[in-house]
Amino acid sequence: QKIEDPAGPLYLYLSTLGSPGQTAYHGLLCIGKPKAGETVVVSAASGSVGSVVGQIAKIKGAKVVGIAGGEEKNR
Repeated sequence: QKIEDPAGPLYLYLSTLGSPGQTAYHGLLCIGKPKAGETVVVSAASGSVGSVVGQIAKIKGAKVVGIAGGEEKNR
């Protein structure tokens, strides 16, 4: 017998609407509050939260500089 998850469909937690996306959105827009033309530096830019932060910052008109460890991640 299948037990329904009371928190809702699992895909909501595994997409950009999930925990990484929510962390990126609220961290950048509620705490960082970037303005168009400003520079946003993203540490761990190749990770799940950092990559979304970079995309949101670009949408808001900021210049984005990403920091990632290793040569392969810095492409």
